[in-house]
Amino acid sequence: MGEFRIRYNVISYLRIVACLLVIRGHYFSIFSMPDIFGKFIITGAGPVTIFFVISGFLAYVSLDNQQVQVKDYYVRRIKKLVPSYYMILIACIIFFMITNESMYDSMKIGWLRYFSFLNMIIPSFCFDKWNNLYGFWTMGCFPLFYLLAPYLYRKMQNVKSSIIIFLLAVFAMIVGSEIIGYILQAMQFDGVNGCVSTSPISTLYLFVLGMMSAFAYKRDYVGKMAMFFGIFLLGMLASGKSGYVLWGGVTSIIVMIPSVDLKIEKNKFWNWIVLFLDRNSFNIYLLHLLISDICIWIMKSTSFFVCIIAFVIVLFSAELLSRILKILDRKLNFLKA
Repeated sequence: MGEFRIRYNVISYLRIVACLLVIRGHYFSIFSMPDIFGKFIITGAGPVTIFFVISGFLAYVSLDNQQVQVKDYYVRRIKKLVPSYYMILIACIIFFMITNESMYDSMKIGWLRYFSFLNMIIPSFCFDKWNNLYGFWTMGCFPLFYLLAPYLYRKMQNVKSSIIIFLLAVFAMIVGSEIIGYILQAMQFDGVNGCVSTSPISTLYLFVLGMMSAFAYKRDYVGKMAMFFGIFLLGMLASGKSGYVLWGGVTSIIVMIPSVDLKIEKNKFWNWIVLFLDRNSFNIYLLHLLISDICIWIMKSTSFFVCIIAFVIVLFSAELLSRILKILDRKLNFLKA
């Protein structure tokens, strides 16, 4: 696995780029940013799409390890997602209690959506509060992806079966989006477009794209799969579809090309930065909007100076959280032993 990581550090770069693009997109909608940065805004579906594709790629690689049992795979995913997420959720609750911000939920489910990872399954009449608070909509998608990953892995026996699985995921996305949208519109829910485009059913095919890329890389079918992705992308672009599809397709092609080798280990300082951001990208992603709100609430300003302070605190908090969780993990393992 060490050799794989060194050879495939392009994934680290993609993860970092996706994380920073998500943060910048959100910060432009929150803070007063200098005009010069406005020329380089990249918002929308793209950055998160990179996360989904990478997750699918790494899920396949992990399951392809003969020493990894499905149970161990699930345990690792839970340890990766749940501790950080729950601790940050608790911080969100405390912040909302301190600020006395109203979080009324007509369906009386409230925070249960987030703790049960059902925020994108159980809709709310207030999308921004109870389906996508602080960009947590992705946390309603990952559990379904990882739950299905072992089954998808077993079904990807050859190029044909992999393409069939992908096309079924695309079909589920198209049909599922129409059904979800129709139901929510009929019930007059808020944020229908958000619920439709970011639901687990609508984004599963991106995770499958990542798994297909890993299948092609590990089984030496890069040429055939790259050709399929290219044809698919051209077809979707010709039909006027882009966004998730374009970003997902390009990312899936990049990660499966063995020749892509960014040698980050040559410069020690640069290597340290990359490893720091790569290690903390998940926590940075989860923390950046909450800490921004806290800074704005304390400093009563949305200036660029506050933005810089918020970002520095995000980096520090992400590292601190990583270290706390590592200590807790060691303590728990010691008690088990």
